Amino acid sequence: VMEVQFLKTYFGPNKKLQNLAREALMLGKQDLAKEINKKVVLLGSGSSEQIFNLYAGKVRAPKQRSNASGTQNNQYEKNYKGYGYVEKDEMLSLVRQPSSDNLPTVVGLQYSNIGQLKFFVDKRIQDCKAKEKGYR
Repeated sequence: VMEVQFLKTYFGPNKKLQNLAREALMLGKQDLAKEINKKVVLLGSGSSEQIFNLYAGKVRAPKQRSNASGTQNNQYEKNYKGYGYVEKDEMLSLVRQPSSDNLPTVVGLQYSNIGQLKFFVDKRIQDCKAKEKGYR
């Protein structure tokens, strides 16, 4: 009963997503479980199917070894409108947000292509401006 409540609390009501999170935890991939939780919190349980599709391959992929410096492949930071991101494992991950961003952190969010990232950042900038004006 406690496990069911835990999974529901942190990963939403979707059983498929709960099972994926359980699988990540059982495989020792707590970092991925945390990412799934952040996505559920940010996007809501209505996005469970998209979140599942985004993380299923990562959870089920064999753990990768990192090189001696602790980094993996192409991690040169790129920038879009003040938001820093890196390309890692065919995903774009936000690693920095501008100080003008007055909403909760987005560091760690991942996107499968640059179009998604740009769409999110553009919407985020609109939301920040709206909050400054007191619309939220």
